[in-house]
This record gives sequence, C-alpha cells and structure tokens, in this order.
Amino acid sequence: MMALHPLLMWISRLFLCNLLLIAVALAAGSRVPAGDGLLFWVLRGEQRVIRVLDAERRLSGELPRPPGAQILAPPQVSSDAQVLAYETISPPAQLGIIIRTMDGRELYRTAPDIEDRLPAVSADGSQIAFWSNRTGFWNIYLMSPDGSNLRPLTYQTGQLPYNNPIWSPDGSRIALRFSRQGASGYFISDLNDGSLRSLRTYIDAGGDFSWSPDGEYILFRSERDRNGEIYVYALANDSVRNLTASAGTDFQPRWSPDGRWIAFASSRPTGSGLYVMPTDCVRNGVECRATLIFQKAWNPNWSVDGSALTFTARSGSHQFMWLVGSDCLEQLEGCQKAARPLTMLDERQQWFGWWSGR
Repeated sequence: MMALHPLLMWISRLFLCNLLLIAVALAAGSRVPAGDGLLFWVLRGEQRVIRVLDAERRLSGELPRPPGAQILAPPQVSSDAQVLAYETISPPAQLGIIIRTMDGRELYRTAPDIEDRLPAVSADGSQIAFWSNRTGFWNIYLMSPDGSNLRPLTYQTGQLPYNNPIWSPDGSRIALRFSRQGASGYFISDLNDGSLRSLRTYIDAGGDFSWSPDGEYILFRSERDRNGEIYVYALANDSVRNLTASAGTDFQPRWSPDGRWIAFASSRPTGSGLYVMPTDCVRNGVECRATLIFQKAWNPNWSVDGSALTFTARSGSHQFMWLVGSDCLEQLEGCQKAARPLTMLDERQQWFGWWSGR
C-alpha cells in the first residue's frame, strides 16, 4: 500500500481529532458563546492561512488570502473580525501591510515605494495604528482602514519598530513602545488631546501588557522583584502595585472584558497552571487572592463578551485549546472538570484571536 504524504497524514489526524473533540464538547454542553468564533493561524504547505472555528465548533473554511504577498504574522482583527490587518512581505523584499474585510475585499495596501509594519486595529475597526518609514524614519501613524485620514502619532528619528501598538478598549488611547533618548519604554498617546505620556518610570518594556476595560488600569509583567510578577499601573495617580507576590513566575495577565476577573498563568511551586482573581482588590486596595482553576495550563484569552475563557493545556502527548464558561468562576471551583477541549494545537495550527458576530 502506498504511504500517505506527511502533510496528508497530519491533515487527516487533525480532522479526525477535531471531529472527536466536537462530539465530546457538544455532548458535554461546553459551548463557544453563540455568535462568537475563534481564529487560527495554520500552515498549509509553505504558506500560512487563516481558518475560522465557528460557534458549532466546525472549521468553517479559510479566509481569502491576500494575493501577491506572503503573510508574516497572524493578522490584527477588530472585535467583529470585519477588519483584518496583515503584515506582509512582497517581492522582491518589501515589508508592508494589507487591510482586508473578512470576505476578502481589499481596503488598503502599502505602496511599493514605502514600508509599513506592525499594524493594530481598534476594537470597532474604525482606525489602524501602524509603524511606517515613509519619511525616511520609523514612526507610528494612524489611518482609516481604507488608508484615508493618515497622520503621524510620533515624530522620532533613529528608532526601529518594536511591537504592535496596543489600543485601549474604547479606542481613545494607544499604548506605544519605542525608544527615546537611548531607552525603550511604553508611552500612551491620547487621541483626544494629542498628548504623549511616558510610562517608562512605571512599566517595564517587557511584555504581557493588558488594558482594563475602562482604560483606567494597565496590567503588566515585571521581574523588578527578581521573579516574574503581575503588576497593575493606575493611570489616575501613577501608582504601581504587585498583585501576585508569589514564589513562582506569573505571566500572561488578561483582564476580562466585563472587568470582573484577571486571568494569568503561573509556575508557582504550590501549583502551576491557570489562575484567576476577582478585580475588586485592585480598586479597593486589599490583598488580591488568586485561585488555580486548571493545572499546567497557559495562554488565557477571554471571549469578546467575557462569558468564556480559552487556554492551552496538554492532554497526553498533544496540546489542545480548552474552553471553560465563566459560570464556574462564580464559585471558583469545578473549572478543571467543566473545561472541554476544542481543537488540537501544534506547530501547524496556532490560535490567535476571538471574534464576535453579535
């Protein structure tokens, strides 16, 4: 009998595994919120494509791929996934961005004589922030998805792109990371008054940056106390507080969209895995108490409305994406049993975003 090509074997294995997981999840009643979906970054041959897992847990197909360019990273998406911003490379070696709708209609493409990088889409899809060297120096610009209303947010020289800008939930501010006077750090650009506020004194230039839904607080990870901890910065009074203070390394903090919970991963000796804590302690100034809800898990991400939480964890020799409804968080128990696997993850298939069709 002729042996199957390795790629065909992987596709068959993934298909059968997903069918099994669909049956298990549906039978157990663990559902993706109605009208919501998940976006995956999938390797097909030598190209990456975008696939959608719909609310019934079926791969509903691939999004149309931008022609004439190679996608370099998972696209940045609006909450309803109707606006997608791709970072691309086009022949011979031009870095650029392409803005498209979910049905494949192209709204913007970088002109051949300039370079754009690292786009970020506001939650409502009305604005794109990105890096560009169109003046000969890399700066951060703002524009509408069709390329109109273009304007610079920074006026720097001698800096390089660091990461995608990070929009506040209401779209009124953007967290930017760049270098000024020889030191890199975060800045807040206020789109209402045009001000640029430095956070370098308060927030490390590491990663794991997460806005609170009301835009008044910022979660971040820091090793200023030797091991990695989760800190919160209050924009109102420039205060910084360690929320975890554990013996292990805490990372990947994610504020729930309804503002009630903070989820994060930890490698603490008392139990590594996925933790959650109620956010009352942030505003009241009392001690924050975190609860382990799933062992040996990481990469927490909330659905658009905060009613579900996905994360990565192993089952046997494979990695899976798991989902748990926020109802189990009310009692902070039973989440380990309530969680259900959604799909297998590996080097060929990686999750990168939620979207909501509601």
